[in-house]
Amino acid sequence: MQKADKFSLCAMYFLSIGGLCCWLLILSPLLKNYGYEDYVWIFFSLVALATGISPILAGVLVDHKFSARSVISGLSLLTCLFVILNYFILKKEWAVQWLAVSFFLSSFFSAPILSLVGFLALKTLKVDKSKIGGMFVWGTIAWIIIGCLMSFVFKIDDDAKAFLLCALFYLLASIMAFRLPLDEKSSSSHLSLLDRLGGKGWAQLANPNVNGYLIALFCCSISLAAFFSYVPLQLTQMGLSNVAAKMTLAQVLEVVILLSFTKWLKMIRDWWLIFMGVTCVLLRYILFALVNGEPDLILMWVGVALHGLSFCFFIVVGQIYIEKRVLPTIRAQSQALLTQLSTGLSMLIGFFLCGWWYEKTVGQYGIEAWSQFWLLLIAPILIGWVIFVLGYKKGSKIKENNK
Repeated sequence: MQKADKFSLCAMYFLSIGGLCCWLLILSPLLKNYGYEDYVWIFFSLVALATGISPILAGVLVDHKFSARSVISGLSLLTCLFVILNYFILKKEWAVQWLAVSFFLSSFFSAPILSLVGFLALKTLKVDKSKIGGMFVWGTIAWIIIGCLMSFVFKIDDDAKAFLLCALFYLLASIMAFRLPLDEKSSSSHLSLLDRLGGKGWAQLANPNVNGYLIALFCCSISLAAFFSYVPLQLTQMGLSNVAAKMTLAQVLEVVILLSFTKWLKMIRDWWLIFMGVTCVLLRYILFALVNGEPDLILMWVGVALHGLSFCFFIVVGQIYIEKRVLPTIRAQSQALLTQLSTGLSMLIGFFLCGWWYEKTVGQYGIEAWSQFWLLLIAPILIGWVIFVLGYKKGSKIKENNK
């Protein structure tokens, strides 16, 4: 891979994650500041709904018709425009319904970007997939930098100006996309309606080579909806300050793992790395459930730190695992399916489940009920863990096309 290609891919990860962080990190306090506190769950649900629809459609376009960089550029520009509209709607104090529509569209267009960049990175790397860790690390660095800039420099943790910063990132991403490796496609007019709607991507759920991982990802992501939503709340109730900054412990470990990614992939097979990742997901929720007051705070921090390891081994290695086991003609759709299963329908279910269960436990009985809250959320992860282990198929890789 040429240095120019590596630079452009790293830059796209940085800009895409940076744009995402600009609103994701502060959505709840921002809506509260503008009087929309009662609608927080609705807006997070809109994100999940948008992510459940658009990535697979964009994957079809890339697999069968347009170059990945053209689709990424177009989606980034559309996201930029609707993010700016979000800002003006808040400033002009329009009805919340208008903000919901604009926010849904900005989420709809931004949702496929990361999966398409990941697809293009894996395609460009070809045989040496281990180098993808060095690219993902720039997204993690962006997460840390943007969080610090918004809190300590611009001080826009709950201000609509965060959308303007977000728009800048997506505008730069739209421009940078034209420096990405070219992946031309010829028109496929013979596609059926089901294929055009991503049917071949969703068909991977019936593929015995990969469905164990895909179903496990879906199950675990239901409970993962609670991590960034409720861990900060619990830590705050336990008397901690500057919780958002302290939770970057997860991202710090993530950087360490990604920088040593090549060694991990050379030493251990990808299935075993994913097994380690999904086991860490299960372990950290068990640790959360064992916390019983401030003396057990160390268990919370170990669980937070394990988030970085879980992401690297369960999500990043999972992308490589899937890319090796599906046909080249549907790899963009398959990568998009990962996004849909991890942050689409699963998160939508998760937000409703976690919100309902929080009111039934902590909402009624206070801080003493946190252990009970986390206990229920262990169940979907345990189901996913079992399905992944039982769904393993040996010798199921797809051979590379050497054209």
